[in-house]
Amino acid sequence: MPGLTFASQRLPGVTVISVAGEVDETNAGQLDGYLRQCRQLPGEHMVIDLSEVRFLGSAGLRVLLNTHAFARQHGGSLQLGAPHPVLARFLETTQAQSVLRVHATVEQAVVAALREAQISRPSAPEEKVRVASGLGLQQLP
Repeated sequence: MPGLTFASQRLPGVTVISVAGEVDETNAGQLDGYLRQCRQLPGEHMVIDLSEVRFLGSAGLRVLLNTHAFARQHGGSLQLGAPHPVLARFLETTQAQSVLRVHATVEQAVVAALREAQISRPSAPEEKVRVASGLGLQQLP
């Protein structure tokens, strides 16, 4: 099975992690390690871009569920964006979608993560943010 590749981008209030490849029991540990490496704080809000993931086995699903649980326990969130239709069906069939927050696009996932970030720190001044093409964020007046 081909290896996994990762990339991450830190945006104000959220980290977007892109994953490409097929996640199975032989490489799920790599995914787990990368997600842990990207997490600067336990309560961070994260988005995982699944658009280039063509297969997700039970070991990969376990990594996503554990990452979600860790984030929630520490006041953070995990959002999944743009899963391939076969992967979206897998998440639905396993009922993981009832626990994990799955969005049709990465942009929708980023907006959801930013909303979670605002809810989790209500004393912070409200930031109005717009998602532009290419995930660039612009603060609005």
